[in-house]
Amino acid sequence: MTLPPLVDAAWVQERLGEPNLLLGDVRGPNAHQRGHLPGSIPLVLGSPMPLADSGAVAEFAREIGLRLRRHGITGEETLVLYDRGDGMGAMPSAQLAELAGHPFFVGTQAHPEFLSRPTRPHPLFSGLIAAALARSKATSGSKAASAGARAAASA
Repeated sequence: MTLPPLVDAAWVQERLGEPNLLLGDVRGPNAHQRGHLPGSIPLVLGSPMPLADSGAVAEFAREIGLRLRRHGITGEETLVLYDRGDGMGAMPSAQLAELAGHPFFVGTQAHPEFLSRPTRPHPLFSGLIAAALARSKATSGSKAASAGARAAASA
């Protein structure tokens, strides 16, 4: 199933109770204890580090993978991260989950469409478009490389 990387409350509401859906509340354990979406878990992954040293990045990715597994997150589930509604908590957590190789989706209760203008898109929109374009380029590049390798192997 292909899903958009940004989902809204209606999308989540329609899927609550699905066995493969995991809601990660990235607001922090105290906020989670005060109130949360049904079935969600408090999920604090930390903050993204400066990504200058590839060895440090690889080690950090392993640590994030370990943190996810400690919560029972394997990569087989549909992981939806949500925050207080501004995307500021979910976006760094999404970066970390992606760094560890886990597909993710970000849920927000914000209404960026009310703050966007044709010449000044809200950061959620421009970030979503940038991520989609980067993923599309990476996917089409890896598909082309795979097709070339298959053609070379069969020759």
